[in-house]
Amino acid sequence: MKHYEMLKLRAGADVTSVQEKVWKTLEKLDKKYDWLNYPVICRDCKPDAAWTIMFIVDIEDEAKLEDYLSDEGFVKAMNAIGADVIARSTFDHY
Repeated sequence: MKHYEMLKLRAGADVTSVQEKVWKTLEKLDKKYDWLNYPVICRDCKPDAAWTIMFIVDIEDEAKLEDYLSDEGFVKAMNAIGADVIARSTFDHY
């Protein structure tokens, strides 16, 4: 299953910094759980994109994905970038 997170950042937000925080969090969680997840982060996919950053977490087992997304590290990281995020949308694709 693929879990998509789309983030729209406030004007003036340091997009590179937010992207690095997200990436480091995904790396830590992948090491912690030792799962074969290949996270992908897309930034400014097209000039008129409604979302600043999109990232995909790809974990086949739905229960493991739920553990991953409810992990304290993931929740803490999303809260840490919260001041820069003005909109967030998520969806899962089976």
